[in-house]
Amino acid sequence: MIVIEPGGVWTNFGETAAKYLTRFRGDPKSAYRDYLKSSGGVRAAAGLESFGSSPDIVARVIYRAIAARFPRARYQATWDASLAWPLMPFIPDALRDWALARLFGLHRRAN
Repeated sequence: MIVIEPGGVWTNFGETAAKYLTRFRGDPKSAYRDYLKSSGGVRAAAGLESFGSSPDIVARVIYRAIAARFPRARYQATWDASLAWPLMPFIPDALRDWALARLFGLHRRAN
């Protein structure tokens, strides 16, 4: 098995996400509500594109992985995927999930 970690890629994902997320702003049951209200999450989702890399870069990494006679188990395709890689073995999954949830305002709510 080969894992390709693409990282951020220039697509229209941010714009599409921004359009989709607007419906969750006023929904009191939405896990995204606080994030969307507190940090301008819709604008932030649309702005994620500026941190991405070209899809061509990812395609080249995928080609290199499948063409390799002895492929590595894991490939980081973009600069942002490469930045996080050295730390991942030392950060427990639960801590990583907690940090991302806090960053994006996605915490559990009592029903």
